[in-house]
Amino acid sequence: VCGCGVADTDSDNDGTPNCNDGCPNDPLKTTPGACGCGVPNTDSDNDGTPNCTDGCPNDPAKIAPGVCGCGVADTDSDGDGTPNCNDGCPNDPLKTTPGACGCGVPNTDSDNDGTPNCTDGCPNDPAKIAPGVCGCGVADTDSDGDGTPNCNDGCPNDPLKTTPGACGCGVPNTDSDNDGTPNCVDGCPSDPAKIAPGACGCGVADTDTDADGIANCIDNCDGTANVSQADQDSDGFGDACDNCVTLANPSQGDCDSDQIGDACELASGAPDCNANGIPDACDLASGASLDLNATGIPDECEAAAVAFCFGDGTGTPCPCANASTPGSQTGCLSSLGVGGRLVASGNPRITADTLVLAGNQMPNSSALYFQGTTSLAGGLGTAFGDGLRCAGGSILRLGTKNNAAGASQYPAGGDPSVSVRGLIASPGTRTYQVWYRNAAAFCTSSTFNLSNGLVVIWSS
Repeated sequence: VCGCGVADTDSDNDGTPNCNDGCPNDPLKTTPGACGCGVPNTDSDNDGTPNCTDGCPNDPAKIAPGVCGCGVADTDSDGDGTPNCNDGCPNDPLKTTPGACGCGVPNTDSDNDGTPNCTDGCPNDPAKIAPGVCGCGVADTDSDGDGTPNCNDGCPNDPLKTTPGACGCGVPNTDSDNDGTPNCVDGCPSDPAKIAPGACGCGVADTDTDADGIANCIDNCDGTANVSQADQDSDGFGDACDNCVTLANPSQGDCDSDQIGDACELASGAPDCNANGIPDACDLASGASLDLNATGIPDECEAAAVAFCFGDGTGTPCPCANASTPGSQTGCLSSLGVGGRLVASGNPRITADTLVLAGNQMPNSSALYFQGTTSLAGGLGTAFGDGLRCAGGSILRLGTKNNAAGASQYPAGGDPSVSVRGLIASPGTRTYQVWYRNAAAFCTSSTFNLSNGLVVIWSS
């Protein structure tokens, strides 16, 4: 078989002489195949890869163990990067272990009482983990010690009642005037002749002080005779005692107490820029209108944006005696030696908003522009960080900017307008301010300061 010069040796006795046997020492093979001589080409899992090169010879779905090993798929059902075989919560992308609340439920503790919401019967009440008698958020207090907690006690401060009854909580059925009708239902509890006020009221006789034949209680001028009850301006006050006879002035308003009714003063030329029927001087004196820039004109009648709450000593003192230069209309001094300033330009109209809030004289740091609904401390501000917080009420963050050359603005570069970002849907007043980082060792340890405030009047 092997020809001259080559022995017909068959080392493995498989019937194929060595000269033609690719595996002369393996009686089961004549060619090495995929696994080589001496190793069978067995494919136990019938996956097309022989056992000799199959890392998972008994798993038809794998030829290598992967993360989960042979016989277990490397599936990641929740796509959190941890395969199911190692994921204690295979269907919860936020967890790999169940934790206290189990898979699919966050371990949130809203009221920070140490009990997660999932097992807290009162997740928003740090004082309770079960509703008790009164429910979450309501203490089981029994103020009057009558055994009925306030939440179920119609008279929580009356130990003798749990319901108001006819006279109400804490009110006995006393009949002060002995007319047989208890005070609680007696319209005139101190007048034995009445249980209702009648025309002139309880305890009031039909006196006619001015002897004009008309009882005081229905006399439109009870201190001055006015037989005809003449009232030419029909404001309910007779001409004999009307402080503005020719113009209706039903309130008899006389804000400056000069015996001349407001209506007549306005008719004579007293300014009333806000058209509220009260002279501007009285609006300012009473505080009904603000004059934050001390012009003598109510702010609502001036420019749409008015600066207020300055750190120059005219308002609340700055936290570290770091007052800015009087008249500079800025916030309290920063480590730069100047106060942050907020100014406005453009038109604060909801339907055509071009308002721009611009801050300057600040460090080259982050600056948060924010909106409020009121001014704090009557517009004088309250100490906050290294400066004064001026804008209060419902606070809304407009946006954070990075100051360059000490300045920034909102809106800028594609930002929503102030009215859109500030959710302003109807005319009214809003307050604005800039909070800025001042990381230098200066004043308090807070490392932040604020600009002056702005009051903006939005129109439609």
